[in-house]
Amino acid sequence: MPNPAELGPNGKDLEISELRTNITIEGLLQDNHSSAAKKRIRTWFETKDAGELDKLRICGDSRVIPPNPDKEIIVNYIAGGSTPEPASGIVNNPGVKSAIIMTHFDGETATLKKPPKGCAGLAAKEVQIQNGKSNQKLDNYVEKHIWHPDPVVQAVISAEELACETEKPVLAATQDHRDGSIFPLAVMYPWNKSVITVAPRRIKKMLHGRRYIPEELYEEGIPTIDVDEGFKFYDFLEESKRRVLELKDAYPDLYEGSRVQNPSLIAWSTCVVSFQTRFPIIGDRPGTVFQVFVSRTKDDLDNLKISPEDLQSSLEQMEFPVKASLENHAQSRKSFASTNTILIDTEHFAHSVALALRFVRKERSIPRWLELPNHKILVSETTEGVITRIEEFKPR
Repeated sequence: MPNPAELGPNGKDLEISELRTNITIEGLLQDNHSSAAKKRIRTWFETKDAGELDKLRICGDSRVIPPNPDKEIIVNYIAGGSTPEPASGIVNNPGVKSAIIMTHFDGETATLKKPPKGCAGLAAKEVQIQNGKSNQKLDNYVEKHIWHPDPVVQAVISAEELACETEKPVLAATQDHRDGSIFPLAVMYPWNKSVITVAPRRIKKMLHGRRYIPEELYEEGIPTIDVDEGFKFYDFLEESKRRVLELKDAYPDLYEGSRVQNPSLIAWSTCVVSFQTRFPIIGDRPGTVFQVFVSRTKDDLDNLKISPEDLQSSLEQMEFPVKASLENHAQSRKSFASTNTILIDTEHFAHSVALALRFVRKERSIPRWLELPNHKILVSETTEGVITRIEEFKPR
């Protein structure tokens, strides 16, 4: 855990609880420019230079707990969905050694012979299968990029898809976002233009037969693979256990507080350095930040490029937290009831402003959302994990 005494760049610190609940430009800069943040960002780049980063694809849900953000490229897509463009760009970077696809659920819903629930994106997929598409933008994302409403099936199929794009091993996993427990489901090893899958019998039976029978899949609970010290992702799972113990000590109310997500901040970003690494105080407590990653590429001159498909996908995902925040504002025990800040962050300030303009034009809920007390949009420029410019965005 960062030392609070390290936080203030100017020797004038805001209270830690206020940093998380009242997101401000001053607070973001204080956290991001602190010695704790600088140390963690340095660790991230050293890990990248050593070729030891894990690419972790997870839901944007604020309650999901990454095991070690300082050693991970974290890309957030609702329900851990697939990307419009091939995902090989990040996973095949020389700084990345392996990949993990991790879905999530509420452990209190886990029972024998039934799939666990708790991810809004997977719930939307289930509704779509039963009732067809609605007119919501998120429905387009759900239809194109979420394969299945079951968290185990979604993770395994997504990992299988990603393994076809790389020569690096891919772990399929799911996490109980209430207590942080990670369940390793399968590992995909690309070999000779094919994929070798190591998985429990129940998962292999489902994959080979392409038949989903939840009573069989969950006959003995969530199916997991055996793990020992020789397991390729052993360190990832051990780091998760250590991280969860740290969080339980720091936040004794975390289990109950994770029943409903109520983040202060929605972060919409192209930055590959994890939010928790860049903001070690604000990002430390699970439940504080809902995140949507904007897929992008860079040309030979390091210019940022976002394809129309990737932009559309991220805009569709942003509809979900904004609408929930507007509908549930100030309603106790409702999701996103206290969400009042959106941070739009890219490597170039002009791109952040352009994204903000596009977002305000496309998202009909935003004008009403901005009229709520203390609600705001911030735009920032981040260079190698450090904010170099940040302002409040006020649409005309």
